[in-house]
This record gives sequence, structure tokens and C-alpha cells, in this order.
Amino acid sequence: MSRQTEITEQFFVVTALLEKTGEEIFKRVGLTVKTYAILAHIRKGANTTSELAKCMQGSLASITQKTKVLEKNGFIKRVVKKEDKRFWYFSLTPKAGKVLKKVIPLFDKAVKNLYKSFTKKEQEQLLRILTIIEKRLHIAIDTKHLAKIFNS
Repeated sequence: MSRQTEITEQFFVVTALLEKTGEEIFKRVGLTVKTYAILAHIRKGANTTSELAKCMQGSLASITQKTKVLEKNGFIKRVVKKEDKRFWYFSLTPKAGKVLKKVIPLFDKAVKNLYKSFTKKEQEQLLRILTIIEKRLHIAIDTKHLAKIFNS
């Protein structure tokens, strides 16, 4: 087994454990990791289904399904654009604001505990490495790129 495969396998284990931790935290407020991620992306400015699908590397169908649930549960609403009423965007509701205020401290407490044994420099290095990995994964997910890899 190559070192890269070993690293990737460990990364999968850590990812699964982080997701399980997130699920335990987010279910307390009626969210999942994915629906929390959608709310976080909307808060950061990704306001359409297409933008959310791109940010989350998900299908439009999957994002549409999740946003319908969030809308039904009162976390988001659709706002019609004033300049062109054919278009709309998602906006967080006050309920989402309250839930985020409640869940973010819980999440912060969990991750603070996770990273407390790392120095500030190690945390910065980890963030830098994860950011690089994320950028490369966005490229790797591109279908044309995958076709090149598997056909070579």
C-alpha cells in the first residue's frame, strides 16, 4: 500500500468520524450535516440551487430535495428578485438564525475539544493542507479530469 493510499484511508476514517460527530450535534436542532452545510453556504452568499450544488459538489436534484425540506421546516425562504420576478434566491429565516446561534456553540465546543492538543501553528498547517486538498478534490471531481485518470 502506498503512503498516499494510507493517508487517504485515514482521511476517510476521520471524515466519517467528523460526520458522525456533526450528526449528533445537528440532530438536536432538527438538522443533518448536509442541511447545516446548506444553511452555512446560504449564510455565506450561495443563494440559488445551482450555487449550492456547485459549492457542495451535489446534484441539483439532491440540493433541491434538501432545500425543500429546509423550506418546509421554516429554515429558509425563497425571495423573488425585485429586478426580475422570474428569478428568486434563498434567504435564511429568523428560525434558522436562532438555530445557528444555538448549534454553532455546540459545534465549536466539540471541535475545540478535538483541536486542543494542537499548537496554533499545527492548526494553521492543518487548515492550509485541508484547503489545498479541497481545491484539488474540486478539480478531481470534474468528470473530464476523472476520465483522463481512468483512461490513462
